[in-house]
Amino acid sequence: MKSEEDELKDFFLEMKKGDASREVPPLAKLLLQQKQQKLPVWAVVAATINIILFVGGFWYRSLQPAEVVDALPHVDTPPSIDQNSDMMTWETPTDKLLTNF
Repeated sequence: MKSEEDELKDFFLEMKKGDASREVPPLAKLLLQQKQQKLPVWAVVAATINIILFVGGFWYRSLQPAEVVDALPHVDTPPSIDQNSDMMTWETPTDKLLTNF
């Protein structure tokens, strides 16, 4: 009976034999195929329109006057939450587990 290591060796030897039987295409053929792949015309037109709209949007935005915000007078209001309330203090959730009863 074959060990697991021998089975792995046989498996990879079969893979190497299969790879060796394949023909590798010449580089010139691969480069020619790569050059033939072009973007469709509609993709180029869509990208151009997007760029024009993006730049035009920034240009239009720069022509708009800046918004002026009127400053409201500062009014002192009493705090609505008491500073000594339980909401203003934080206690870890496990502190209650550590206290002696």
